[in-house]
This record gives sequence, structure tokens and C-alpha cells, in this order.
Amino acid sequence: MYKHNVAVRGFLPILSYSLSSFFLLGYIFYMEAAKFPTWISVILIGIPFIGRMVTPFVYSRLTFVIGVERSMILSLIYMSLISVIDTFILNYSFLVATRFILGVLFGISTSASIELASLTEDKKIVGLTMAGWAFGWIISVILFESFGSYMFIPGLVTLSLLLLRTERYSVSKVGKISFSWRAFSVFFLGFVPAYVMQLVPSMLGSEAFLETIVGYSLSIFAYLFLPMVKRLTLAITVVALIIVSTAVLGFSTLNLALLSIFTMFGLGLNSLLPIISRMINVEPWKIGPSMNLASFGGLLFPEIISITGDEKLSSTVVVLVTTIAFLLLVFKLQRTSIKSVNRTLISVR
Repeated sequence: MYKHNVAVRGFLPILSYSLSSFFLLGYIFYMEAAKFPTWISVILIGIPFIGRMVTPFVYSRLTFVIGVERSMILSLIYMSLISVIDTFILNYSFLVATRFILGVLFGISTSASIELASLTEDKKIVGLTMAGWAFGWIISVILFESFGSYMFIPGLVTLSLLLLRTERYSVSKVGKISFSWRAFSVFFLGFVPAYVMQLVPSMLGSEAFLETIVGYSLSIFAYLFLPMVKRLTLAITVVALIIVSTAVLGFSTLNLALLSIFTMFGLGLNSLLPIISRMINVEPWKIGPSMNLASFGGLLFPEIISITGDEKLSSTVVVLVTTIAFLLLVFKLQRTSIKSVNRTLISVR
């Protein structure tokens, strides 16, 4: 099992999710430097999310044929090449196509990352793997400040991963769709705070950069320590209460400290979602693809909030309603899972 190679292989899912997030998120900074029209920027930001929705239909077959690690590494390499090519080709039709492909590759690489992290059965690795989203954002900021519109050139160092000897971990999944309704529901609702925080910069104006740096930096500690809490249900409940309270107070006052805490725990909650999925008996190879299919919420919720006309009130209501729904869902799925296990034990006896 993969868990026996944690010391040697445990860094791979963390590295993969971080680099994948850099290639996805970094383009937001690049478009700002290239001064793209608003309409094309919206399309190019949104199209990878559509590409991610393809993941459940291709992941199982691809990883069965070439292996999970190999699929992950090749996806990273192709993302780095696409990102560099997109730096020099400014044809909008071409960019829409390549950003869609990048979304598919992101889905494959992050699904592989989550599968491998889950197989280690090490909660620290699971948490740090999900922290790859924050790491990717921080890498994007650093490379953009250092290299400007050429920020993706250093990403070619990813090619060195070709030298890494990959290992195969056999799971019978050929011909199956990599999807679980339970995991999909957990991620769809659990990701909402992260989706809503996309609107925070437009609310804060000049203070947005500071809030982003503080919030995302603090989230790394949440990603690391929340998975280590032994009483998972208690951790989920406390985090949900913090998210709701900071959303209600933060969006009404636009207080920088409150919104930074909202960002910290809104992102930190993500580290618990794969663990919750395993707790309710979702197979590791279904978790990542289900997560990527649920990512269409990243387009849905910000759009719903934007068209209401009152972003602060709508953000508060959306976070409040979906967080309560998330808690109820987790408790229900947990009870159902326990009953299922008990029935299995009784039948065995």
C-alpha cells in the first residue's frame, strides 16, 4: 500500500496540488499584466472550471492504463508547457481551447494528488495536499512580482519530474466513472466559503492585497492542524461556527481582521473534506474527480451573488444557508455510514 512509502512518496501529492494550483491561479495575475478585456478575462477564468468537470469521465481509465503517479506527473508537465505557450500566443480562441485543456489536466493531477494523499492514511499529508491551493496562490504572487508576465517560465522546472521513477498502486477501477454523490455533495457545499471569498477583493478595494496575503498565509496553519483534531465532528462544527460568525460580522463591517479569519477557516475547511469523504466510506479514487465536478460551484455561487445587487448581504446569506446545509449533510451521512457498517458486522456474525 502507498501508506508504507509515506516518507519517500508523501511529498508528491503536496507538490502536485501546489503546482497545479499555480498553473490555474497564476493566469489571473498574468491577465492583469497583459491587460485583457474584461469579457475575455471572465471567460478564461471560468473555462478551466468547465474542463475540471470532465475529470470523472476520464480519470479512472487513464490511471488504470498508465498509473496514478504517472498521470499526475504528465498532467503537471503538460500544464507547464501550456502555460508557457499561452504566455506568447494571445489569440483568444486558442486561449479558450488551451485553458479548457488545462482545466482537464488540473482535474486529473489534483484527483491523483488526493487519491495518493488518502492512500497514505496520514492526515497531515491530506491537509497539506489540500493546502496546495493556498501554496499555489502564494507561488503565483511571488513569481508574478519577480517575473511579471513571464511568471510561468520558471514553471518549466516541472519537466525535471520526468526523471522521477513512478510507482503503480493497483485499484480495480477500469471502465468505471470516478464519481460519488456523497463526496460530490460534501465538496459542493464545503467549498462555498472558498467560492464566496473570490468576491472579497472587490469589496475591500485597496486593502484586498493585504487581506489575501494574511488570510491565505494563516490558512496554511488551518490546513495543517485541523486534520490532526481527533474529534472530527467537533472540529467540523467549530470551524462551521467560526465561518458563519466571521461571514456575518465580516461582510457587514468589511473588517479586515474578520475577513482574514473567514478566509483562514473557509480555506482550512477544505482540508477536512477528503477526510470526511473517507469517513463516509468513499473510495480514494472517487474523491478527487467528485471534487472537480463540484467545482462548477465556483462559477455558480459568485454569479448568483453578483446579480443580486447587494454582494455583502447575499454573501452572508449564501454562506449561512450552505454551511448549515453542509453540517446537516455531514451528520446525516455519518449516521448512515455507521448504520451500514453495523449491518455489515451483524451479517458477518
